[in-house]
Amino acid sequence: MSPMPAPLPEPEPGWFGPAGRPSLGWVHRPPAAAADGPAAATGVLLCGPVGPEAMGVHRTLRVLAEGLARAGLPAIRFDYDGTGDAAGDELDPDRLEAWLRTVRDAMAAGAVRLGVSRWILLGVRLGAALAARVAAGRDDVDALVAVAPVLSGRAFVRELRAFSMAAAPVSEPDPRGLHEVGGCAFDEAAWQALAAIDVGAFEGRLPPRVLVLEARRTAGLDAWAARLAEGGARLEVQGFEGADAMMRDPHEVEVPHPMLATVVRWTAEVAAASRGAATSDSPSRRVCGVAQDGPDAARIVGPDGVVHVERVLRLGRERALVGVLAEPAEGRAAVRRAGVVILNAGAAHRVGPSRLSVMLARRLAALGHPVLRLDLPGLGDSPARPGDPDGVVYAPDALESVAVAVDWMRAWPQADGCRLVGLCSGAYHAFKAAVAGLPVQGIVAINPLTFFWHGDAADGPEAEHRMIADAVRLKTAAAKPGAWRRVVRGEVAVADIASIVARRAAGSLAKAQRALARRIGRPIGDDLEAELSAVARRGVPMHFVFAAHEPGPALLEFGGGATARRLAARGALTLQELPDSDHTFTRRAARERLLPVVAARLGTPCAACAAAGAPCAPGGTCGAGTAAPREPALETGR
Repeated sequence: MSPMPAPLPEPEPGWFGPAGRPSLGWVHRPPAAAADGPAAATGVLLCGPVGPEAMGVHRTLRVLAEGLARAGLPAIRFDYDGTGDAAGDELDPDRLEAWLRTVRDAMAAGAVRLGVSRWILLGVRLGAALAARVAAGRDDVDALVAVAPVLSGRAFVRELRAFSMAAAPVSEPDPRGLHEVGGCAFDEAAWQALAAIDVGAFEGRLPPRVLVLEARRTAGLDAWAARLAEGGARLEVQGFEGADAMMRDPHEVEVPHPMLATVVRWTAEVAAASRGAATSDSPSRRVCGVAQDGPDAARIVGPDGVVHVERVLRLGRERALVGVLAEPAEGRAAVRRAGVVILNAGAAHRVGPSRLSVMLARRLAALGHPVLRLDLPGLGDSPARPGDPDGVVYAPDALESVAVAVDWMRAWPQADGCRLVGLCSGAYHAFKAAVAGLPVQGIVAINPLTFFWHGDAADGPEAEHRMIADAVRLKTAAAKPGAWRRVVRGEVAVADIASIVARRAAGSLAKAQRALARRIGRPIGDDLEAELSAVARRGVPMHFVFAAHEPGPALLEFGGGATARRLAARGALTLQELPDSDHTFTRRAARERLLPVVAARLGTPCAACAAAGAPCAPGGTCGAGTAAPREPALETGR
């Protein structure tokens, strides 16, 4: 019987980089038994993608870091400047240089934290180009692993452009002329810098060993192979399956375990071979930055010069819940403001889709709120509960974790109670927390897709939210010019229309039956009206925010009926729609419209109105300089 493998140490978070503008990294150490093994003097730096591919790859990189640590290889994963949990913004200048600087800073900080003197750099997609550029000319990099690499910037930009053209058009193009792809925005300078990348032309000493793992033929590989051969480097090229699956939307991600096993074996071999070349030299602690707060907390200077503090937290009895707290710097908050917990949106980790949660948390922190962006179990960096898989979005025990976060926030000195904010599944969990009676002072539910979840069996074509979504889509399509001419010409499947109408009629009948059962006092299941009433009786404000054409308002009316309308008339429930937005607020302008709306719903005026001593305009968008969104009445047949 083989012995049980030694448990892995808890991943260690750490801030590094320039003071005021740090990045967040995670150190994965080998078990104690392997700490002095043949690979211990070599660290592996994981350089992830940039842009729309980054969110999906987060889980794969975490699993890879754990696999490397089990093999005795200390590993670091991190966020580039202006991405993920790092300071900065995607529209800041000199993006490419800032990302390269982050890689170098991560190596300097890792050398101090881990005591390693040799490196293997592993890059995924654009991260492979960044790793190759940093490795060129350094004598402490023994190898480079390039996974589905971007070697030609021109080819990469063509891919991004094709991806963006497939997205739905917006009625109001962004006047800044941004290149927007899958929830990431690039200004013209960054776009041109990406297009100019040519890994085959990088100058400087090359790593002696290079492994390329490609899912399909890689543009620019021949030129790079020639450059590597000239420099005497040993190049190995292998194919692998699963590249597309590891970069899908987070809830659809499939980790390519065979490819990760190949990487672990190959890097362990390289690390063992380079053991004799290791030295004790390492950079001084000064270069890794953020010394004033230590590795677990950092001061971040916002674009307006406002400073706030962010720290990584582990909550719960077993420290299993991971979150990042953003709060005003000490002495800045004149009064305590409502603490806020932002829940995961789908399977996206705590930064949120298109980095929405980070943008929201930092805006609220600048207004005086302490804000925790939380990873629920099995999402982001919070491990799944024993026996549970990763990536479960509507976990039946999620409420227990939400309760832990609420209790923690209510006890935090700078917090005046706690409010919950969530998008999609996060909105569902926020609402259910209020229904369950958790001590929250309000919820902001953004684009919930359902109010009752019974597992996959209930998420089929007959589920209420599917029926409502189809009906809303049909109504929207019918309003477009020429819609009925397309039906007459046979360009639209009449059977599909009939099916939607029939399901909508059946839903209306079921709704009438539930209303009758309620009047005669007969118990009914999935009673949204009863849940809304219960939350309102506790005095918990409910704020619902929807992107235009979302099925949520109609679903709220369908299930909430007269109760929802009565609560809306009393102000206990608000409903607000934002134009030119999709479900996850993919466009930069849509996210910018959403932020002040959420702040206003939390009772905090925007910075401009606060300075003037005036309340915000309706919708809370006055500080953003945009028109106030529509606040529609709940109405039947939306």
